[in-house]
Amino acid sequence: VDARTDIYSLGCTLYFMLTGSAPFTEGTLAQRLMAHQTKAPPPLVQKRPDTPTSLAAIVSKMMAKRVDDRYQSSGEVAEEGTMLLTAEEALAGANRGGISHDSDEGGERRPEREEEIDADSVFAKLKSLKGADSDDE
Repeated sequence: VDARTDIYSLGCTLYFMLTGSAPFTEGTLAQRLMAHQTKAPPPLVQKRPDTPTSLAAIVSKMMAKRVDDRYQSSGEVAEEGTMLLTAEEALAGANRGGISHDSDEGGERRPEREEEIDADSVFAKLKSLKGADSDDE
């Protein structure tokens, strides 16, 4: 067990923040725990079609089953997130919309969440953790 385990957990947290549900919801607690060890989660874009593919790829890599397939440090996650945000800003300019929580595919209003989550704040926090990598090892 090392920092890559924490990266998996953070990936699960991001998955939940973006979809409103845990990656594995079927079965008993024991079955869900086994799913974390053996199954790939449902694709993020399946539950949240408006998720940028680059963000979905980051979360997917964070949740890879093999630890060697995950990011090797929180710094790597922060770097990828920063590159994603930089690219998004370059494409959208100052009026970047980001990920919307307002409506589903049919345009119907989604139920309110206690707190809106945006990718900027998530990756800003990850970036602040980048210096903590020396503690991970």
